[in-house]
This record gives sequence, C-alpha cells and structure tokens, in this order.
Amino acid sequence: YVEADENSVEDLPELVTKRDMWSKTYEKAEGVYVSSISNDPMHYMDDSGRWQDIDTTIVKDGDSYVNAQNVMETTFGAGGVGMVRGDSGAAMDFEVVAMAVDGETIATDGPSVPRVQANVIEYPSAFPGTTEQYIVMNGKLKQNFVMASMVDVSGDARHIQFVMEYDVGGLTVVGDGEVLEGSADVYDVLQFVDAT
Repeated sequence: YVEADENSVEDLPELVTKRDMWSKTYEKAEGVYVSSISNDPMHYMDDSGRWQDIDTTIVKDGDSYVNAQNVMETTFGAGGVGMVRGDSGAAMDFEVVAMAVDGETIATDGPSVPRVQANVIEYPSAFPGTTEQYIVMNGKLKQNFVMASMVDVSGDARHIQFVMEYDVGGLTVVGDGEVLEGSADVYDVLQFVDAT
C-alpha cells in the first residue's frame, strides 16, 4: 500500500470493500493499491454495516433539522441539539438556555427561526445581538456564538457566558483537559468524549 492524496487517485477505481472510517483504497494496477487517509473521518457506517461517504448537509425533517449521514446523527430541534454516534450508540442532548454576565443571567434563549445553508444552521438573535451557530463537519459539530453588536452590560463586567444544560448519556465531560464530576462551571474548552 502507498499513501496518496485525493488528487492523485481521482481516476482510479475505489475498492469500496476496503473502506474504513478514515480511508479509501484504490487499485492502481494489478496487485498495487493506493490509500487516501484522513485525520478526520471520511465515512460513516450505515444501518446495514457498510461504510458510506459522509455528507455534512443539514436537511429539514418534520419540525426539526437533521444531519444523518455522518459519524454522529445530529438533530436540531425546539428542545436543543441531540447527537447519537452510530458506531457506539453514545448519545448527548444539550440546549443553550441563557446568556449571563459574570454569572448573572441577562437573557434567556428567545424564539428564533433557524437559517440553514448546506452544513451550517444559525439561530439569529437567539440572545441579544448574538447568533447561535452550528457547523456540521466530518465527525464533529462546532458551536459558535456570533456577536453582531455590543451587549448592554456594566462597564466593570469581566465575562459573558452562555449557560448550557446537557444530558451526556454515555459520554465523559472534559473541561480544560480535566474530567469533570458534577456540574461544569466556566471553561474555555468543554469536550464530550466517547469513553467506549
């Protein structure tokens, strides 16, 4: 096997049965194979146990929006965001419920009609002057808070915080590199890790 980039294999036949989450394998010549390998997942396993190409597109599904052709199925609904990993079944639900300044709530999540474009869903004005944004990527979900205008707070305020309620199911919660027990206070980086 020889490692190759996607451009050098575009005209070669892929051996779909050789797929895994991280790679595609191509036959270059009789008995000579080339693999394209990624740091991010390239495939997800479907319900019949076959590796399929990931598609990060968010589509309407009843009253919700969903991305189902990925390592984790992600649903965006009225009650927040739900994610389920297809390979392990680990699940997590979360909702951003308030905006706070120095620990004091200044606004709760207001009604917002989502805007969807390809792999991005945005909730404009979810909080004062702030759009809550999610970007679906291969095997990941990125959350951003886009502040389009200044938030009216006192001059000595130190922190603007977004308060999240979550049910992590079979996941381990890690804040700034430390495994958390109980509630999560303020962390720069909050991760939810599949322990399986």
